[in-house]
Order: sequence, then structure tokens, then C-alpha cells
Amino acid sequence: MICRRILFIIFLFLLGSNLQGQQVSQEENKQETQAEEAPLKAPSEPGKISLKLKNMDIIEVFNVLNQKGKLNIIAGNDVRGRVTLFVENVDIWAAFKMIIETNNLAYVRDGNIIRVFTTREYELLFGRTFSNQTKVRVFSLLQTKAELLKPVVEGMKSRIGKVFTDENANSIIVVDTEESLNLISQTIKALDVPLKTEVYTLAHAEPKVIEEKLKPFLSKRGSIQIDPATSKVVVTDVVGVSEIIARIIKEYDTAPYVKTEVFNLKYGKFDEVKEKIEKEITEGIGYIRADERTNKIAITDLPEKMERMRKIIDAFDEKHREVLIEAQVVQVRLNKNFKFGINWEFIATTLADHAFNLNLSSGFEVLSEIPQLDTGQVEAFEQRVPTRIPPFDQRIANHPGARLLLQGLGKGGNDGLGNPYQAVLDLLKRTGDVNILSTPRITVLNNEEAKIQVGTNEAYVTNTVVQNTTNATTAENVNFIQVGVILKVKPRINEDGFVTMEIEPEVSSVASFLVTSSGNRIPIVRTSNAKTRVMVKDGVTIVIGGLIDRSVHKEVSKIPILGSIPILGIPFKKIENTVDSSELVIFLTPKIITGDVQTDEQDRFKKTFKEDPHEPGFIDDIKDFVTAK
Repeated sequence: MICRRILFIIFLFLLGSNLQGQQVSQEENKQETQAEEAPLKAPSEPGKISLKLKNMDIIEVFNVLNQKGKLNIIAGNDVRGRVTLFVENVDIWAAFKMIIETNNLAYVRDGNIIRVFTTREYELLFGRTFSNQTKVRVFSLLQTKAELLKPVVEGMKSRIGKVFTDENANSIIVVDTEESLNLISQTIKALDVPLKTEVYTLAHAEPKVIEEKLKPFLSKRGSIQIDPATSKVVVTDVVGVSEIIARIIKEYDTAPYVKTEVFNLKYGKFDEVKEKIEKEITEGIGYIRADERTNKIAITDLPEKMERMRKIIDAFDEKHREVLIEAQVVQVRLNKNFKFGINWEFIATTLADHAFNLNLSSGFEVLSEIPQLDTGQVEAFEQRVPTRIPPFDQRIANHPGARLLLQGLGKGGNDGLGNPYQAVLDLLKRTGDVNILSTPRITVLNNEEAKIQVGTNEAYVTNTVVQNTTNATTAENVNFIQVGVILKVKPRINEDGFVTMEIEPEVSSVASFLVTSSGNRIPIVRTSNAKTRVMVKDGVTIVIGGLIDRSVHKEVSKIPILGSIPILGIPFKKIENTVDSSELVIFLTPKIITGDVQTDEQDRFKKTFKEDPHEPGFIDDIKDFVTAK
């Protein structure tokens, strides 16, 4: 009996020592794991987490997710495992799912509570495996047989997906994940379109040749069959393709002496080129077909006509040239000596005295009634020979509007417009205050219109009264009207290096306001416009003048103190109306450029700036470039 008690005491002692050792071991293991965890710095984005976990107990991992990601996790009693995970700045939910997948566990979300099970517990609770997150969708086909589309769908399903067909209902039943179902749905929608079968009897072409021509145009569902014995071609495809097939067969099934060529236009528009060659087509034999999408033109005609067609297409399918239009809009507030406008005779004479080659001619008949240069003068200008200008009083007749053609042949200077531009600005400063309103630069294709607008949108309010059976409702609408300078320019490049420009300037301003009975102020806009066509050499500057605007305001001059006394101060002050005049001057310089060659300014920009924008001095380079410009 005593021996049994001694053995029992020894057993309890050994059991206690073992349990204490295990507890110490677990505490050491826990401390070691926690030391190895060493979480990274706090996530840099909301909802993100960074972890360094090495052989950490999964329960402790859930505790870390709760502390760092505020995830409320309840783990089942049988949930076991250890986690090794190194992630940085990832979504918290994505990190949780990685931990679940690597430990072969399952979870269920119940509101903001996440319950974690073993996969066996999940299967017993819900009657399905955790990995089986599938849905069922039925696709009812309208045009295509289900058995034909089944191989396509089977090739698109996921590893766990299943595909069934119901031939009676012509339907496809798919069991798969949501992502796979959406992809399959899009595919079925694209393929379930009606098919059309056409039989063509060839009169000239061989069926085998037509088959090779048609194959590239068939859709994936399309098919073609030929019968050489009867010269028949059977084509089955969707409606859109069937129409294309019919046109192609008609094109190739012609008499042997007809030739067909397809031209791929590089620069010209298919409709414009088609219009040019339609007159050359042999009537009753030739055909022209153009495809807007591919910008191709197919021509069928006699072989002797094809060479001429090719030359016409080559002539019109040329590379587009462009015109860089540099514009400067300058407002000159005229002083009292020039209140009737700028003296352009003085400017022309002054520039001539300084050896600037300057031609002065008219051009804006709307702005001024100035006669055009005669033929001899125009020819002399085109030959770059200085034209002798008739006496100013015979040509200008005291009209301020004129056009200056600055050929940039003055002393020195190779910048932008050359020295004549700066010379004109300096001379304009003698007539009043010069204010450069805008310096827009715009590139436009040859024979296309460019529009430059410098101004504001004036707002005004209108009222709309809506009357119903009980009362009237007034609604206010805000409208806008554009005022300022609108310049429309359409350049056309000539073969000899000249540019013909259709210029249409318009200057508008608010002259007064119309006050309605409801108190709304409607602006009354004063507009001046003109339209002309000029021809200048590439790089020559056009100056548009004569656009004068006048405004009247009251000017009060008085004796200090005495003139400010009400009524009694009237004899000590003087009120008079003063007219302010300003003239708008527009400089236009057309420059012929091509898209594949950099302009001088682009080259200067590239050479000025350093390659690395982070290097010191980059901002200074930009400032220097802008200042130089």
C-alpha cells in the first residue's frame, strides 16, 4: 500500500515537472516568435498593413490582425497552425485571406465578425466545401445551337466549373465562379447572333480562287464550301459579313480583262480621293469601293486605266504640310496727337530710312478703301525686288488701315519676326501706350481654318415667366456673349513657297447696356469685322491695322477744396467729355513646317534645357528661355 502511494506521488511530481517544462517551453517559444515578428512600420495608407511573421502561432497572428487591422476574429477550438508571412503595405483583408489559404482553413463573415473553422468543420456546418464558391447561371440561346457553343464554354470555365446543355430548351447551364460566369456571358452574347447562308454561282472566277479571297473576311463562326463542278460557293456567316462577302464576290467574279487594286491611303482622306478618281472610272465596267475604317480604296477597272488611277492617288495622297501661325495682338492707346489713328506713312518712311526692306500695300477693302497694287508691282514683290510705292496721298487718302509686309531683311537679328517687328513696336510707342494683349501660336494643316480668340465672355441675365393655374414662377437664366478679338485664318501653301491666307478679323466690345423692365442689363455689342485674302512669302509678317475703338468718359478738373463744395463749388470746377481712342494692331507670321522636322524654336528649347529636370539650374534655364523669347 505504501509503495503504491510512493509511486503515485512520484507520478504526480513527474507530471507536474513535465507540465511546467512545457509551459516554460511555450513561453520561451512565444517570446522567441514575438521577437521574430518585428512588425514593420505603421501602414502608409488607410486599410493597409505590413507584417513580418516567422513561425508564429496562428492564434497570435489573429491577435495581431485584430490590433493592427481592427478585425474581429473568432477562431474555433480545432483551429491550429503556424504562419510565416512577410508582406508590406498590403490590404488587410488580402493578408487575412492569404493566412487562411496557406493553413487550409475556412471562414464565414457575420456582419463585422469573422468566424474561422477548419475545412472539415465548415463542410459539416454548411454541407459543401469551402473552396466551392460557385454559382449557377442559365444561358438561353436565340440564334445558335447549344451543342455548338458548348465546346467554347467548356474551354473558358475554371477548374471547378461544370457545363451542361439542354437541347430541348436550347440552353447552356454553367456552374462556376462569378468571374468565370461573367466572362462566359460576354462571350455567349457576342457569338449568339443570327447566321445567314448565301449561295453564289460564279460566272468567271474559279471557286478555289474565290475561296482563298474570302477566308480572311469570315468570322470565327463563318464557313465556306465550294462545288467546282457547278461553280457554286456557299457562304454561311453573320449578316454583316455576308454583305461584305457578296460585294467581294461581285468584284472578283468579273471578266478576265478587269483588274482590281487596293490602295492604302497614308495621308489623304478616302472620300476626298474617291471624289477625284470617280470621273476616271470606265462607265459600266469600273467600280470604286472605299472603307472609312481602314482608309482604303479598292478600284476595279480596265488594266490600261489603272496606271492613271495610281498617278492620281499618288498625287492626292501626299504628306500633309502644316503652317505655324505666330500672332501678336497689340493694343495702342492713342495720345491726342494720333486720335484719328496711327500714321502708317510715318512708320513706313522711318523703316525705309533704316534700310528695312518694307512693302506697303492695301488689302483690307472692308477696313479701308485702298486700291490694290498693279500687276507690275505684284510681280516685282514676288521676285523679292523692293517695289517703289506711289505717293502716300495718292494711295491712302488719309485712311489709317493698311497692311505692312515685313520681309525680315533688316540689319541683324534672326529672332521670331526679326528686327522689323521690334522696330514697329518702338514706333508705335510714339503714338501712345502699347499693350501686348496676347501672343498666341497655333499650328494648322494646309487648307484648314484656324481660330484665335482673345477676349472675355460677358454675362447677362434673362427672366422666363412660367404661368400655371395658381401662380406664376420666374426663372433666371444666365447667358454669355463673346467679346474681344476673334481671328480666323485659313492658310493654303503654294508650290513656290508662298502662303495664301484667308484672314477674317473681328473686334467686338460692349458699347452700352439695355436695361429691361425687370432691371436686367443686356449688353449692346459693337462689332467690326473684315475679310480678305493675301499672299505672302514663307516667314513674312502681315500687320493688320485700322481697327480703332473710341470710348467717351467725363473728366473733372477743379480747384482743391473749393471745387468740392456742393452747388457753391460749381464755378470752381470744369467737367468735359474726353474721347479715348485705341487702335488694335495684329501681327501674323505664317511659317511652313512639317510634322517630322523640328522648328528652330524647338531646337533652341532642346539645346537650352538640361537633360535631367532634377539637376540644379533647370528652372533657371526655363526662365532664360522665356525671357529670351
